[in-house]
Amino acid sequence: PAAHLRTLLVRLADGQAQLTDQTARLIAYLPALRSDLRPLSKDLLALERVLAVNQAKGAGAVQTVYAQKAAALRTFGGQVEAIAGRLLRVHPPSVALPDYRGQLHSLDGMSSAAGRLAGDLATDHTSAIGGLLTRFDRAAAATGTVALQRAQRAAVRAYDLQVHQLTLLSAQADAARLSLARTL
Repeated sequence: PAAHLRTLLVRLADGQAQLTDQTARLIAYLPALRSDLRPLSKDLLALERVLAVNQAKGAGAVQTVYAQKAAALRTFGGQVEAIAGRLLRVHPPSVALPDYRGQLHSLDGMSSAAGRLAGDLATDHTSAIGGLLTRFDRAAAATGTVALQRAQRAAVRAYDLQVHQLTLLSAQADAARLSLARTL
């Protein structure tokens, strides 16, 4: 009985240590994520202001508008890459991995689409812009997809299951301790 109790206590301590580590990482991850993503909304607004310009008089003015939009897209792409670079230094716990991967996927897609859009505008190759804008919008919305939401729910369920299993293990250890105490 003492060996059984020891086995239960070792498993319980190991599980609690893992859960404590995951919780500590979550506590560090969430503020870091918010901090790293905070500039993105300001960057998007600045980009939207430049992209909203849709009137120009004369071919020279149109080229100037295109050049301004291309420059804004390049700047935005660089800012998004910097945000993604900072996120890569963050180490989320398993419960936050789907969200983390979704954020990185979204940032990568926005940066890539912004770069392609800037290149097409700079070279006056405007036939593919509609598709690239759609790609950009999809990348920006990638953190709200049904697949990502499912993955997030599955990660939370796995975390909850880990907590539940530790509760059961703790009860088993208490029962084994009481049983051992009765034999002494």
